[in-house]
Order: sequence, then structure tokens, then C-alpha cells
Amino acid sequence: MGVSHDRMYLHLETFRKAIATALFHRPFRIRRWGLVLGLAVLFLLFWSFLALGRILDDLLFRAWRSQPITAPVFIVATPRSGTTFLQRLLSLDEERFKPLLLHEMIFSAVVWQRTIHVLAALDRFLGRPGGRTVDFVGRFFFGNWDDRHFIRLDLPEEDEGLYIFTLVTEATYLLCPYYKELPPIGFTDALPQHEADQLVTFFRQSVQRLLFANGPQHTVLTKGTCSLGRIRALQRSFPDARFIHLVRHPAEAIPSHVSMFHSTWMVHSPEIRKVSPETRACAGLVASWYRHMLVEAPAIPEARYVRIMYDDLVADPRRTVEGIYDHFGLTIGRAFSAKLDLAVTEAKSYRSRHQYTLAEYGLDEVWLKDQLGTVLEAYSYPARTTEPSH
Repeated sequence: MGVSHDRMYLHLETFRKAIATALFHRPFRIRRWGLVLGLAVLFLLFWSFLALGRILDDLLFRAWRSQPITAPVFIVATPRSGTTFLQRLLSLDEERFKPLLLHEMIFSAVVWQRTIHVLAALDRFLGRPGGRTVDFVGRFFFGNWDDRHFIRLDLPEEDEGLYIFTLVTEATYLLCPYYKELPPIGFTDALPQHEADQLVTFFRQSVQRLLFANGPQHTVLTKGTCSLGRIRALQRSFPDARFIHLVRHPAEAIPSHVSMFHSTWMVHSPEIRKVSPETRACAGLVASWYRHMLVEAPAIPEARYVRIMYDDLVADPRRTVEGIYDHFGLTIGRAFSAKLDLAVTEAKSYRSRHQYTLAEYGLDEVWLKDQLGTVLEAYSYPARTTEPSH
């Protein structure tokens, strides 16, 4: 059950259950109480601020409603499958694409975007004191994740930055790892259709506002690691959307993703062990996305769908991008080509310092075959669990 109107959407059942379960149905911890209550207040403040901005939009910038979203490009994959790398490569084609930046998603109202434009111009005139402050804030809040997932307010980011305002996103489990107690917030297509459509309508209207304010002639380029679980809802809302589907071996993608969630849970719920119902549920959710996309992908018209294997992307990023452009009938311009070559050269020096295996989380080949046997067969993947992921 959610609350929805023309401007905002919030899944009230998730909000209520997440707060109640975190506070009263788990071992008492002052740290968790402080985090949950503090973040709940912060969430409601940001949600209300965004709602105010959208009310002002309808008073001051009504033309946003006529903003078209033509043939958007969605990069979809399970987590830890190269979506960030590919999105940032394609985002270098600045004449064509408009990626969603993190700060834009946090303040996805035309009035707040126009305000940011004015403040940014003033900041440049004064020598960027505000810009340096924003850089510091980014390092302070996200710096600990730099070697796993580089996050900054002015960089393209997961479209979960928009969905978090609805709470219908896997990101909610970072603070509330109560998979069985909460609705299927990590799997939108498992919700009643009217709720799923309300959610994606909120997303669509958010994108319209951001395009209207920041790049009305551009093509939206977004990426989502939860979007495999909302692929049907996205197609209903964006019938001309194009999908780039990245696929990585589950034995590599799943433990890397579970490790990110588990390390966050350690901050507020250190009783959650690596081998636990929570880590198993996290892995199971990712497995369900693999299965869902395997069924749904054939229904997407070939001209609007391209599948990329993760190993191919890592081995030859330039060739991968060229294949995507060729599939969608796009041309690589001279400026983009030069930027692409530079970015690919710089990426060759990257080496992850982290290694993870399914066995760390009590998952073996029996689990892998049971959950993902059809997926492994479809992609000709061996049923292994021993090779580490990065």
C-alpha cells in the first residue's frame, strides 16, 4: 500500500514495517535506534522538501509536463556487473546522452534544479568555495566506498537515487535488512500492478523534470541494478525504451554484492553474521532478478535490446561500446571517440583489492544450481562457486 498523488509517491506499508521491525522486533541496540530514528527524520525532511519543490513546479514551470522522453536508454544488470563503468563511458557522449547525476536525483524538481544553476554560477564567480565544500561532503559521506563504488554528488549514479524516495528499492534493506517482514520492495514486478505503475510514474515524472531543467534535447541514459526486477513496469511506462543488459557470472556478482550490504549491516546490527538468513535472502533476491530477466528479455523487441557479457566489457570496452552503438544505429562522434579512448586507457590500470566467494556466505554449488540452474545453462556458465569475485 502506498500514498500517491500527482507529485510524489511513498510506500507507506514499507515505511511503517521498516521502522517498527528495526526498533521493536530486533535485539535492542542504541546505535540502531539512533540511526533508524535519525535517518527516518532526515528522510521525511528530504521527502517533504522535494514535495514542496514539485508543488512549486506546477506553479512556476508547468511546461515540464510536456517534456518528452524519447527512446531512453536503460543499462540493467545484477549488481557488481559493470553498470557504473559502462554508464560513465557512454556519458562521455555529452552531445547525445543525459545521465542522471546523484544531486539531480536528490533534488529532482525543476525549481530546485534552477536554483542550483544560479548558485553554481555565483559559486564559479567567487572562486568555487561551494564546489570545494561539495567535494568535501562527497569524500566525507562516500569516501569509504571509493575502492568498491566511487560515488560523488556530481557523477552519474544508480537511478535508485530517485526510487529511494518511494522506499520501493533494495537500498532500503541497507538500513532494514528484514527481507521476510517487508513487502517485495526489491522486486517491483512482484507488487500489485497498480502499485508498480504508480512507482514508475513517479520515476518517469522525475526524469521529465530533470530533462526539462538540464537537457531537454538529450536522450536519458540511466542505470539500475534493481531494474531487472521492474523490467515489466519500465516497459509499460517507457514503450520505446532501449535496454542494455549486462550479464556477469552469478558466482562473481552475488558475493560481491552481498559483501557491500553485509559491511553496512555491521555498522548498526553486528549480530548479523556472514552466514545468516539476511545474507542468504540478499543473495536470493539477486538470483530472482537473474531468473526474471531470463524470462522477460525475449519479449523485448530485438531492436530495443542488446545483451553484453561482463567479461567482454572488461576485455575490450571500446569494442563493446562500438557494438552497442551499431546495434542501436548510433554514430560515434569525433569528440566522444577521443574521450572514450582516454577513459579506456585509464581504466586499464584499475585493479580491485577485494575478493569474495559464495562460500563466505554459506552458499555452495547446490544452492547455485537450485537457484540459477536455468540461468547458468542459458549463458553457458559453469556451475562453480570457488573462483573469487572482485
